[in-house]
Formats: sequence, structure tokens, C-alpha cells
Amino acid sequence: SETFKLFKNIQILTLHSSFLFNFKNETYKWYNNFKKLVLIKSINTLYIEPGIIIIFGIILFFSKVVFVLEISSLFVFIFFFKRISDSIKNLINIRNNYKSYLPSLKQYEEIQKNLKSFKNGDLKFVKLNQDIKFEKISFKYKQKLIFNELSFKIKRNKINIIVAPSGYGKTTIINLLLGLMKVTKGKILLNDVNINNYNIFSFRKKISVVTQDLSFSNTSVYSFAKLINPLVKRKDLDHQLKKFKLNYIKQKKLGRHTVKLSGGEQQRLRISIALTLKNEILIFDEPTSSVDQENKDIIIKEIIKESTKSTLIIVTHDNYLKNKLKNNVDSNFIRLK
Repeated sequence: SETFKLFKNIQILTLHSSFLFNFKNETYKWYNNFKKLVLIKSINTLYIEPGIIIIFGIILFFSKVVFVLEISSLFVFIFFFKRISDSIKNLINIRNNYKSYLPSLKQYEEIQKNLKSFKNGDLKFVKLNQDIKFEKISFKYKQKLIFNELSFKIKRNKINIIVAPSGYGKTTIINLLLGLMKVTKGKILLNDVNINNYNIFSFRKKISVVTQDLSFSNTSVYSFAKLINPLVKRKDLDHQLKKFKLNYIKQKKLGRHTVKLSGGEQQRLRISIALTLKNEILIFDEPTSSVDQENKDIIIKEIIKESTKSTLIIVTHDNYLKNKLKNNVDSNFIRLK
């Protein structure tokens, strides 16, 4: 399930050449093996286990009535049956584990379907010269209507805060902009050109995205930043780490089995790397999540400073962040209803 969370980040960070080929091959093998396993498990549950119980009952009956089996021999038989039943229980446990993986398998099938149907445009995205326009967009997911003829603008070189009730689809807006999903009706315009006409990878290369599920896997901060953008300079990263009070981790190796960071430290690190990349569009999904007030103020200060040269898009439930940005002249609140 962790792999599927990271798949979105691989797409956003345009790391397809490094990861996608291996991911596709390995998960395809894994998927087929699991399909075979569930078939075996189904046969076991439906036929083998009840069959063994019936056979055991028949043997007990005949051992008593026909063969007059010695009680000692019967105990030996029961012992071997117990060993067999333990193996059956293990198989049933594996089947139950498989059921817990079913949501991920369905997600994999959906990813495969999207990859096969994905159509990329020919235009290379170079620079954002105008506001990003969402014009009468409608979006359905599994026959459920999420948006219906929704229109708004993301203003260039402003702080755009997307505000909506919980569950309305704020993150879906981001996924549509990143080309991870396609609108059902309507269009998204970049420089007055339909986003579908652009090569989506050329557009994503101009975007930095801060998400809460971006993990750091057994690598240094600098190596991770270089993976996203080979042109990153160490001095620029060091400068950002210092601003976010993370200077102490710049030489350390990160990951689950190395240096453990708190939720707030991870979030500040994601933001510092995003700012180091110097892309002209920055997307923040809950940027102040798990962050104390002192560090929230640092994040807000850097966000306001960055808005003079970049287009910022923020999805947040944090009232403290919203209130701090409310009186800022460069803030644009987008209220989805």
C-alpha cells in the first residue's frame, strides 16, 4: 500500500525513467502471483477443507463399524489430521491477508487502466504567463459527480488558498491540475491553451508539490533533492535548511531505518526542498500539518516571500494559516461551493 501512495509522487516528480519501468514489471509479476494465490485459496476454502472434514467423518464411522480400528491407531490418525489442519489454517490466514490487499490490487488495476488510456499532448510547457483558468469543469469518479460546471482562476504570482468543506474535493482539484485525473467536461487553461494539448511531463517539471505522503528512503537530503532536479545546488539547499531550522540533518541519511524525523520535521523538510527547486508553481497540501506555531510562522513567512516570484496553491484546513494569509495583499481565496 505504501508503494501505491508513492506512485503518485513518482508521477508528480517526473521520475518515470528511474522508477516506472521497474515498478510496472515487478508489480505485474506480483499481481499475477496474487491472482494465482487467491484461486488456490478459494479452492481450499470451498472444497478442500469441507472435503477433509467429510472424509474424516466417514473414516471415523467405518473405523468403528466396519474395521473396528484400535483406539491407538485412531489417535495416530487424529494427530496427523491435526498437523494437516494447522497447514490449512495457515493457508486460510494467507487468504485473509490477501483480502486486506484487495484495495491496493484494485488501485493497481486502475493505474494500469489509466496508463493505457493516457494521452499526452505535443506542446512543450515553458512558462506560465497568465492565470490558470478552470472553465466549467465537471468531474465524475465511479459514477459519482464531484464537481458540476465549476469555474475559477488560480492567479499568477499570488498565494491561492483553496477553501471548501471537508470532503468537497480540494485535493481532486490539484490532481486535475497535475494531469493525474482528467475532467469529465470543461477545460483547464494554461496560457489560454487547453492543458490536454501540453506535454504533461514538461508542465510537471515546472511544479514543486509538497504532500504529506512524500517519504525519504535511505538517502541524504541532498541526494533526494538531486534525484528530483539534478541542477540543485548544495548551497541553495543548505540555505533553505537553515531557514527552517533543519541544519542539523543536512549530512544525515534519512529513512525508516536510519534517522527518524517527527511529523513536523518531515513537513518542514519537504517545504525546504520544494523551495530549493525554484519552480514557478508551488503546490502545498496541508503545509502546516503537524507543525508547532513557531515553525508555522516560519513557513508562512517563507510562503509570503515566495509569492513575489512564484504562483502558490495551498490546500489547507488550518484556520491559523488561513487567518494569517487573509490580510496579505497577495492572497487569493478560492471558495469552492
